[in-house]
Amino acid sequence: MKMARMFKISIMTVMLLLIAASAVSAQSIEGIDNKLASYLDRIEYWSAHNGKDTMAGKGDSLVSINSDLATYIKHICLKMQPAVLRSLPKAEKKGLTVIVSDDDKLLLCSWDTKMGSSMRYYDNIAQYSTGKELKVVHMRDPSIDGDYGSDYMSITTIHAKNNKAVYLVQDYCVLSMEDRSESIIAYIIEGGVLKTSGMFKTRTQLLDNIECSYDAFSSMDKYPGKDIARIHLSDDNQKLYIPIVNGKYGDVLTNRYLVYVFDGDKFVFNKNAK
Repeated sequence: MKMARMFKISIMTVMLLLIAASAVSAQSIEGIDNKLASYLDRIEYWSAHNGKDTMAGKGDSLVSINSDLATYIKHICLKMQPAVLRSLPKAEKKGLTVIVSDDDKLLLCSWDTKMGSSMRYYDNIAQYSTGKELKVVHMRDPSIDGDYGSDYMSITTIHAKNNKAVYLVQDYCVLSMEDRSESIIAYIIEGGVLKTSGMFKTRTQLLDNIECSYDAFSSMDKYPGKDIARIHLSDDNQKLYIPIVNGKYGDVLTNRYLVYVFDGDKFVFNKNAK
């Protein structure tokens, strides 16, 4: 009888500890969400600031705050599993994009640094799990001229030969008032490193990404009242559709697509597929 009572007390103790741990975790995530939102508020403030600060001061402030935000995201990503960071509602409402693969091994963050004008400058950070540890990498290199980052849209996990997980990441860039670019990029986690992988087989080469650039205004004018064509996968993820562009400058979306079919290992261009 005494042992049964002790067993009940032990179970209750474990349950209380689990509840307490859950509460601490919830508070921790809420605190992280609030802090991220605060950084994004400061970025928004300086991007619209019309006070006495010079443009140099404004630029320095934006550089500093964006750097602080990137450092903080890296810090939390080295401590928290991707699944835990899946939902950050306040930060996402302020403009942070957070997407997580369905196997919880890859998380991608992006945000508009507000350092561009008609061209948007984004920053990009990836967190991934090697199975043994968490790693974080800055995906955009500001020292590379022309690397303006992108806004992440989605991650789709495909299992290729030997059950290898391939992460198909779709992103979006605003290049000017009217110019847009979308791409799909294949990533794998191999040897403890997140890297691109040749996944798209054209008639002549194997690519790790496919890009589609277009004039958004001309494309919308051509197809008024309709959603413009986008890079997308079929519902079963077995076909990849890349919009065809034409027009005088080769930048107007059509309602036709190049179709790539998954053969169990690669997405292979198939001129007869629909």
